[in-house]
Amino acid sequence: MEPTFSEASLSPSSSASARPTIHVRRPKFDFDDIDRPFFYRDNPILSAFFVSVSAAFPPGEAAFIRAVKRYEDEIQDPKLRQDIREFTLQEGLHSFHHRQMNKAFERVGYAADSASQRWDEIIEAENASDEDALARTVAMEHITAVMAKVALENPALLAPMPESLRQAFAWHAIEEIEHKSVAFEVYMKVIGDRWRLRRALLHQHRSFFSTARTIQFELLGKLDYQPTMKHRIEALRQFLQPRGIFRALAGESLRFMGQDFHPWDVDESALIGDAEQMLDPAYRAA
Repeated sequence: MEPTFSEASLSPSSSASARPTIHVRRPKFDFDDIDRPFFYRDNPILSAFFVSVSAAFPPGEAAFIRAVKRYEDEIQDPKLRQDIREFTLQEGLHSFHHRQMNKAFERVGYAADSASQRWDEIIEAENASDEDALARTVAMEHITAVMAKVALENPALLAPMPESLRQAFAWHAIEEIEHKSVAFEVYMKVIGDRWRLRRALLHQHRSFFSTARTIQFELLGKLDYQPTMKHRIEALRQFLQPRGIFRALAGESLRFMGQDFHPWDVDESALIGDAEQMLDPAYRAA
């Protein structure tokens, strides 16, 4: 039997008022400066990780849009309906630019298109129901928002990238934080089962990172490259550093498990503003 919830537990907390306006930006990138396969610190493992993640975005963002819009007609709150529209536009633009990015990765030797198709098959196979698809969307929006926060709080993380790539990931990170509560608020309005959300987060932690790692090394295999021990140690240090992705996810995932969790319990609107100031006007749409 599904657990029951009080009306209060189904409603977003008062921290929802901290959320910023969702802005649909239309940047322009040509990615011509991606001119070699090992573009990140000359490290094949770290470079292939970013390629694997980029390959995940077009099918992933499409799945997120479908999962949220499936319930759009059940949402009466005009603000949330507007947020859904802005969320959809942002995610659509993310898909578009990552497809262009993946073409640049193809030019330097990566099988990025095949990797994206693999991600698509895995995502489709995992979403057994509309409820599961929305719960897993909430979980992945949480994971990507934490990754975005880590990237924006630590500029040195993106600094080794080619400039257009650095700008694209920074822009994407800003928007992931801006819309980080949309899928959650839709879910709480129409489903509200926090146990399902917790199970979804545990599943997505396992599924996303294990798949990313598998595809990462498949990409390197197709390049006929075997990473050295030096590259492996450098990659481990990058992933496990004190202010890195995995430590941040551990802490934020514990917060997610709380009964009253809301994505805007931590107000990151100032981080968005600071990061926007660092975006190069040369990459903004005319």
